[in-house]
Order: sequence, then C-alpha cells, then structure tokens
Amino acid sequence: MSQPLAIYVSNASLGNWTEGSLPVKVTNPFKFWPSLNWQGNNINPVFYQEGGPQYLWATPTADPINTTTFTFIRRWNGSSTSSFTDRLIPFGNYDLVIAHAADDRYNMRLTLNGVTQNPQGVNISTPSSHPWRNVKTYRYLVNLVPTSSIPTPVLRLITTATNIGFKSGTTQNNPGMFTWTMQIFSR
Repeated sequence: MSQPLAIYVSNASLGNWTEGSLPVKVTNPFKFWPSLNWQGNNINPVFYQEGGPQYLWATPTADPINTTTFTFIRRWNGSSTSSFTDRLIPFGNYDLVIAHAADDRYNMRLTLNGVTQNPQGVNISTPSSHPWRNVKTYRYLVNLVPTSSIPTPVLRLITTATNIGFKSGTTQNNPGMFTWTMQIFSR
C-alpha cells in the first residue's frame, strides 16, 4: 500500500461522538499500554491526519473495583460532494486499515450505512501474553459511493470496551482504556 489518504484516530475532542458513550481522555495511562502513534514512522497522509491517538474511556479514570462496559461510536457522514464532510475525501472504493486496542477487553465493528462490514483476511497482529497489550489490526474494503437509495455514505466505528474490576483494584493497578487508528488508502 502507498501513503494513506487520511488517518483518523481515537481523540475525544475530534470527530462526531454523538452516539453511544461520550469518550474523554484517560488521565492515568498505564506505562505498558500499546502505542498506536505512527508519527515517527514517516507516514504522511495525502489529505488529512488527526495527530496521535489518545487513550479514551467514559471517565478520566476507570472504576478499578467494579467491572464496567461502555459503547463508543465515532461517526463519519458523507455529503453530496465527498465521502466525509469533515475532509474532502472523494467518493470511491477504499481500503481501511484499523488498529485497535483496549484494557481489558473489547469488541470493535465497522458499519457502512448501517451494515456491518467484514474484515478481509485475519487479524494481522502478534498477540501478547497480556491481553490488554494486544493490538488487533484489520483491513476492510469499503465502497464510499452514493446510490439513489443512500445519497450520502455513513460510516461508524463502534467500540464496546470493558474494564474488569477486582476487589483490590486501584486507579494505578487497574486503569481502563480503548484506542484506535484508521488509515484510508485508495484501491
């Protein structure tokens, strides 16, 4: 693949988070969490990049004692002239490469116009012996082209993340988060 057209990231202050739980930046990041920041790897998107991804949760610190689950939804709306209204990415067929991680566990899915998209191939990441260090990366083939029945594409990245609490949990030994990056490539 060539340079991406755009890179979108988990960032509480960027994008449309009006559905699901509203994310906030985690204030107690764990030093062993995986980093999805690509900025030192000479990746320069053609149209747009949002900066480095943040660790997000529904509160600045997760409840370390009680198991909690939240669903976070980032939405991109098309317009009559482009695939995404926030940036001029032309209509077309794209490869979306999504890298995702969470502490402790998560489920992630991508929908286009309400239809769940299936990833191509398998998770291309190397699993860690500690599940909260795992980064899963999937590739999706999406058709961001309007039709007569759907004149503006709507893409959603839906994350359901769970922080597993335990009796002796503290904000230092049991933080919670999710994070992701989505790169858009021409096909």
